[in-house]
Amino acid sequence: MNNNKLYIKNGGSDYSSQPYIRSEFIFNAKYKVQNVAQCMYEENHYSNFDDNIEIAETIPLKDHKSIGFSYMKYKKNFSFDARDFMLKGFKFYHNGKFYRYATSVPHKIGLEMKPLPNATVRGFILQACGTLQRDEKD
Repeated sequence: MNNNKLYIKNGGSDYSSQPYIRSEFIFNAKYKVQNVAQCMYEENHYSNFDDNIEIAETIPLKDHKSIGFSYMKYKKNFSFDARDFMLKGFKFYHNGKFYRYATSVPHKIGLEMKPLPNATVRGFILQACGTLQRDEKD
């Protein structure tokens, strides 16, 4: 990968002081969108490229593969406590693009679904979204 870009804006909106983070990745090799999406957005693949992942699992909603819940637990790293995330989201492929949207489950419901492990801080993601597509010139 070359030409990777990371954008960070403090205070992502008038309603939150959370940062807005955007990234762009351009792959020099040609890959099928479905293969890249599988690697980047299916939890069972996360541990293949992220050594900090302790647990990563998908909990489908009523046997739907594209709608459901995701749970990730990251190991303690340096002075940061271990973190876990309980997300709800959906993903789909349409007109040559792959889309993924996710947000954290409300805290109380998340704790009912997955109790907080010892020495772990529950992280909160306001909104995460992504698209994957081939370069129009390809």
